[in-house]
Amino acid sequence: MVTAICGLCAIGLQASSSPPLNASEFYIVSVGYSDALPGWHHSVLEVKPDGGDMLVRYIRVGPASVYCGEAALIRATATRLANISLHVVIGGVNLCAMDPSSLSRTIRAFPQSQRMTVFAADRYVIVAKCGTDTRVIRLPEHWEVDMARLKRKRPEIAALWTLEKRVGTRAFGPFPFIDVVPPEMALRLHPAGEAILSELKSGKFDVGLAPLSFKDDALRPVSEVAEFSVKLANADHFRFERYVNPQYPPLAKAARISGTVELEVTSNPATGETEQVTAVSGHPLLVPAATNAAQQWRFLLGSDTAVRSARAVLEFVFHCP
Repeated sequence: MVTAICGLCAIGLQASSSPPLNASEFYIVSVGYSDALPGWHHSVLEVKPDGGDMLVRYIRVGPASVYCGEAALIRATATRLANISLHVVIGGVNLCAMDPSSLSRTIRAFPQSQRMTVFAADRYVIVAKCGTDTRVIRLPEHWEVDMARLKRKRPEIAALWTLEKRVGTRAFGPFPFIDVVPPEMALRLHPAGEAILSELKSGKFDVGLAPLSFKDDALRPVSEVAEFSVKLANADHFRFERYVNPQYPPLAKAARISGTVELEVTSNPATGETEQVTAVSGHPLLVPAATNAAQQWRFLLGSDTAVRSARAVLEFVFHCP
């Protein structure tokens, strides 16, 4: 009997005189980070029964835009898997049989021996409802584990790292991995409403996100994005036959640079075409865009600005929601 119990412990399963319960529902929290934009996400994949069906919901929290990392937006989607059990959905894995302490010892027995430099990863926490208890399974980032050897020796344990993707793919088709959201999935994700915002703020899923909390995210329930605009501040001093507005430079967006550019613009009084543009002041990343636009201006003949030099003030404005 002792040998049997130790054998169960070796694979991270709960040793008990009675068979463990099967999970009645569960959710997986993924914490992802990447050196590429948008840079991070927190997500919840929730699976719970409804009659003879399974309701699957995916909630993804990420930066409001690639330029506003501190403001987080919530997007979500849901579907129903008809006439199927939770046991089938998760591929026969009994989450309630996973003993966290034994599982941790098992994982430590498969350390990654190769030195790795990691710029992107997902960390998963599986939270399962087991009768009146809750089973919390915290998984280290996959690069910390010798996954090739773990798959060979303990495939039922290695399968925990792919559970989110397997269930998500079954429910929604192409599924996100780290910060890469397939186009098909992006179309399914819609701005979440106040109900989901309240759920997250209530701490319902915080067990899976600990030591972080969804309450700490500057969450927004609707689709808001960073605003970049350029305007001619002293436009009332000019009369244009053709006006070209500067494009906000991508590098300035990425660096979140805003400010004012002042140009001295000289036009041909016979044609109204801009002849010369001289930058008086402005950030080096903003000046070229302002200059390029001003070179395309054509002033209305007969106006004062068509016969002399004039000072143009362009304002580059950046705003996070």
